Amino acid sequence: QFSEFYILGSQGQAQDYPREVDVDQAFMVTSGIINHEAAASTYNIRIQVGELLVGQAGPIHLEAGAAWEEHGRLVMPMAGEDQQVIFILERDGQASPYRTLRLWLNVKPSPSP
Repeated sequence: QFSEFYILGSQGQAQDYPREVDVDQAFMVTSGIINHEAAASTYNIRIQVGELLVGQAGPIHLEAGAAWEEHGRLVMPMAGEDQQVIFILERDGQASPYRTLRLWLNVKPSPSP
């Protein structure tokens, strides 16, 4: 019994994730949860770059066997190489993360006017 947590790339598959984005310009990421817990659960998703919160979803209530998927827009707040975007799944109000996913991005600075 577990909860499945995933992110999908631009083609709706576990591939083709963005690798390079521009600072302050939105890009799309799909996240999803499938409840295989054999009981209803409530989830929250936090998306962070370091300690900075850049996105969130929830509360998401799923009955046993139910699935949830959402296309979300993210904006990287600062330029830099190899920035780690952390997707944190919390379940039923537990203090520690239930699942964690990571996406590494190179974030280009804004072009000069």
